[in-house]
Amino acid sequence: MIFFEFLILLNIFLIPFYLSIKFDVQIHQLKVLEAHIVYYLLNLTKVESSVRDNFIYIGDVIFEVSWDSTGWKSLYLFLSLVISTPLFFRKKLKFLVLGLPLIFFLNILRIFATIYFFIVLGMQYEFLHQFLWRYFMSISILIMWFLFLYKHRYNIGETNIIIGCLYGRRRKHKD
Repeated sequence: MIFFEFLILLNIFLIPFYLSIKFDVQIHQLKVLEAHIVYYLLNLTKVESSVRDNFIYIGDVIFEVSWDSTGWKSLYLFLSLVISTPLFFRKKLKFLVLGLPLIFFLNILRIFATIYFFIVLGMQYEFLHQFLWRYFMSISILIMWFLFLYKHRYNIGETNIIIGCLYGRRRKHKD
């Protein structure tokens, strides 16, 4: 029953997520911020580039840091997973203070690596973009959330039920 309550709460938190996609809500300043951070990292690695607004220019190649590239979906999904987990809010807050900046950093690393490997190593852009987004970021979020669940597995019994459902069996904890 608690697992289903978790799923219901998670879906309630995802309603604003779906609405923001439907109505194309964007924070332009986040795109600009990330473009400037990636520009700075590229220049640190001796990749001559320039930046204007949310566009990075390298020679005659232009990279746009789009709304989807900002990682907002990853941040929101992680936030929703942690908030929906049946633990005391203080424990969730501590983890979010660490986890959200880490996901932001991983996304910056993803954008940087995609551009760097394309420009410097000549790797295929679409492969890099899809691989680093779909697999690297998705797996990173799930690993972080599983670590969160694992760390708090004995704090409250409900977490054991979620872990058990995810692993296909109920885990017993020591009293």
